[in-house]
Amino acid sequence: AGEVSLCTAPMWFVNNPAVYCIGLDTAGYHSRNGGTSIAAPVIAGIAALYLEHCGTASYQDFFNDLTSTAYTDNFTGTVPNNGYGKIK
Repeated sequence: AGEVSLCTAPMWFVNNPAVYCIGLDTAGYHSRNGGTSIAAPVIAGIAALYLEHCGTASYQDFFNDLTSTAYTDNFTGTVPNNGYGKIK
């Protein structure tokens, strides 16, 4: 899980494309990172924001809302897909 994750890139990264171009997406504003070292904090952050808004939610509430509001596009392939997902 967490093979490749995209997140907004810091400006020092975006402003140095000659140095960091391999880590930038094609539009140049998101950086690629990989592994569970980035996937776990992303989901933990989503969970924290969710629980801030829904303080009495259970794990099952979070899981159901997370999986039911994820969206698909031409990259997600057949769903459910535990290898690729997008959330708004």
